[in-house]
Amino acid sequence: MRDGGAGAAARRLIERVGGEGRDDEDRRRRAFLVVAIALMIPALVAHGATALLRAEPIRALPPLALALLLAATLGVARRLPRLEPAARVIIPAGLASLAAAIVAGGGGAFLWAYLLPTMVFFVFGRREGAVWSALVGAVTAVLLATGSGASPPSLVLRFLVTYLLVTLFASALEATRDASARALRARQGELEEALRRVRTLTGMLPICCSCRKVRDDRGAWSSLEEYLGQHTHAALTHGICPECTGVLYPGAAEQMKVRTSVGVGGRSPV
Repeated sequence: MRDGGAGAAARRLIERVGGEGRDDEDRRRRAFLVVAIALMIPALVAHGATALLRAEPIRALPPLALALLLAATLGVARRLPRLEPAARVIIPAGLASLAAAIVAGGGGAFLWAYLLPTMVFFVFGRREGAVWSALVGAVTAVLLATGSGASPPSLVLRFLVTYLLVTLFASALEATRDASARALRARQGELEEALRRVRTLTGMLPICCSCRKVRDDRGAWSSLEEYLGQHTHAALTHGICPECTGVLYPGAAEQMKVRTSVGVGGRSPV
């Protein structure tokens, strides 16, 4: 019950801040961005506050400025028709903040770059996400190699290798999610088509009073068997009812009655 209450509260918060979205993909991206921004703001504020306590205002400025931008994004998120444009502003701002921290000699500031691949693939998909990931990795590597207090080549190489692995992992996750979403949409389309066909049988069907053929919505006449086979998933087979057996095969019908009476009474009638 507690987990369900927490999950419901989180969904209400996402809808209240991010809006309901126009389609499933937009709702998915809104939910992710709202959660990511809500988690990043306190982390950035704590990072900036730590730099201020160390009397390093230059290092405190980038994370605090980015936290302010993220807070403003949450404030206007509900009024945005789509959140991709906002993400295209947030990501360059985050990259600029990361670059400023690296240039200022932020030590392990480059570690923040590992968060970007997952975000860009989730929000923009694999194609645009790959472009953003490559841009973030290249800028971070160049700043590590050439910025103030340049890092040794071994560190730059380790960053590139690990960043590439994170990028490939994020791309694989997005590919798996995209394939699952396509399969789900295809299955949903099949179910909707089946439901549409079933619904055609709930209305009035024109049927010939002589040959019992059925007329479809295009005006074509077909046998009842063909019509049911085209509009339902039922597999038809043939048999003969007792009434027709008596008409077509009167001798066989009498034998069936005798066998039935023997089976019920346990002996033949006298």
